[in-house]
Amino acid sequence: MAEQATNGGTNGVDVNTLGSRGVDEEGKNNTAVDYEPYEHRKNNLHATSNTETLLHLIKGSVGAGLLAMPLAFKHAGLLTATLGTIIISFLASYCMHQLLRIQHHICKRQGVPQIEYADAMKIAVRNGPHCFKWLTKPSPYIVDFFVSAYQLGICCAYVGFISGTVKQMAEFYWDIHLDIRIWMLIVGVVISPLNQIRNLHYLSPLSAAGDFLLIGGLVIIYYFIFQDGMPSFEGKAWVSDRPFTGFALFFGTMMYSVQTIGVIVALENDMKTPADYRKPMGVFNVGMVIISLGYLFTGFFGYLKWGNLTEATVTWNLPNDNPLTECIKVMFAVLILLTYPLQCYVPIEILWQNYIRAHVRKASPGMQNFYSTLLRAVILWGTVILSITVPFLDLLISIVGGFCLPTVGITFPAIMEICIFHNEGKLSSLRLGKNIFLMIFGVFSCVVSTFVCLLEIYDKAK
Repeated sequence: MAEQATNGGTNGVDVNTLGSRGVDEEGKNNTAVDYEPYEHRKNNLHATSNTETLLHLIKGSVGAGLLAMPLAFKHAGLLTATLGTIIISFLASYCMHQLLRIQHHICKRQGVPQIEYADAMKIAVRNGPHCFKWLTKPSPYIVDFFVSAYQLGICCAYVGFISGTVKQMAEFYWDIHLDIRIWMLIVGVVISPLNQIRNLHYLSPLSAAGDFLLIGGLVIIYYFIFQDGMPSFEGKAWVSDRPFTGFALFFGTMMYSVQTIGVIVALENDMKTPADYRKPMGVFNVGMVIISLGYLFTGFFGYLKWGNLTEATVTWNLPNDNPLTECIKVMFAVLILLTYPLQCYVPIEILWQNYIRAHVRKASPGMQNFYSTLLRAVILWGTVILSITVPFLDLLISIVGGFCLPTVGITFPAIMEICIFHNEGKLSSLRLGKNIFLMIFGVFSCVVSTFVCLLEIYDKAK
């Protein structure tokens, strides 16, 4: 188990996590103002470099979501989706910066090198306005639930993508016709060994390999898009004829794609030089610019090329009788396969560190390793079963992004900032208004996007 990636638990504030100079009973700061958390982190042997972190960030954020962007543009229309991609990418990046900034601020106040999102949320609301204090006890569990649900949703989508790709190729090239659910079971068997990799450092070679596959795959996708010149705008919608439903589906896909919150937080915690993560030209901003441009161009030109024939993933639109098609489908299937362990790493860490480890602490090292192996296997096959239950890749992507991320990626950081600055007497009207807007937007978009996706799943399943 890669235990170095996280510290402490969410079922209360662990002294070992927060340090010996935590908060007193009233939640007041006992720490010197010049304490710098980054300087006190004890880098483990497997801490990642800036380059390794950038590779993890790009590959952890680029996958099935990128390939689903042409369909997202089809749902919303070219103009709406272009503006939406820019705005949502900026909003998601800002909220991630906000969360990381608040976590660092709380670490500084508590005199600890690092802290989990769930623990930071608990401390923030405990010391905030009275209207938020009721969240003190349940907030760690809520955060853990949404973060884990999102990461597991990504894993489900990955199983669906790989299975759909293999099914399409097997039917065309080998005349093998199996139900998609059978392919999902086979994919689960293939992923099982990879999911037993225990820390991010050992995943770095997979990230490097995955990035090369990503670059090669995108080159081939763009070759097919532009092989006959610039795709025609004729017959392409600039605004959806179902603006409400279309934008809700687009929003879910976009949030799924850009706001891989669990990976973003875990990567910062696992860096050798975490201070470089949030700099203006740091790892996070550079990575998000690259990622956002990839989403924009792939979505825009992919929909421009295939229009109303756009599939749930752009690779399914490529002609089956071309050798390059076989190559790209294999490349992206392998890319997603290599990314699965990175996405599954986060919920495994949350469950092990916060809910399981304390119960097996007295067991022998061999038994602890057995329990860790069993946990990874249970989570893997859980995602396979969920994929079998909802075998609609496009809608699965939309509902995962629309349900989980507006809450844990937009609403909660806004609540935390209100609480922190209220406690310090620095809550200006501008900061309060900004965060109230983010809270309302997060809750509203979560409810609307989830409702629309559920209706679409119901209609498609009939």
